[in-house]
Amino acid sequence: MKLLTPNDIHNATFTVHYLRGGYDTDQVDDLLDQAAATIAVLWAELQTYRNTI
Repeated sequence: MKLLTPNDIHNATFTVHYLRGGYDTDQVDDLLDQAAATIAVLWAELQTYRNTI
């Protein structure tokens, strides 16, 4: 799994579906899944760090 950087989120683009009136929901869901996974990894690292000090 690739961890996201702030730039990955800032520069994310999605296909617009004009007939359905919005973004491609699969693309948005994929980015949100990656963001959640990244936050989970960083949260775990933070908890590990806090337990060592």
